Amino acid sequence: MTIVCVMEISIFLNVWNFFKLINIFKGKSVMEKAIGIVEFRSIAVGIAAIDIIVKASEVNIGDAKSICPGKYYILFSGGASEVKNSYDAILRESESFLVDGITIANIYPQVISALTQTTVIN
Repeated sequence: MTIVCVMEISIFLNVWNFFKLINIFKGKSVMEKAIGIVEFRSIAVGIAAIDIIVKASEVNIGDAKSICPGKYYILFSGGASEVKNSYDAILRESESFLVDGITIANIYPQVISALTQTTVIN
């Protein structure tokens, strides 16, 4: 599961770099956004980690659920520094239960909508 997620995120990063170049040439600015994904080997620790993540910085929880017996993952997003701060808080508090985790900064804003399967309505 982790390998598939990392491969999908890698594809999103390639798309992000393409759109970033297009926006630079058009003179548009791109808002800095980031995502963080963490996987735990304990459902109880994963649920407690949600509290740690949202209290450490102002981030949004995109998805949090049990993915197989005994494992739990959390997808969160926000500004690059906020996501990094929340990820570092998780490492300090729950590193012994952490299976894997990653933060990816400077992603295209539509990536978050795709990952959370939502649409922004203006």
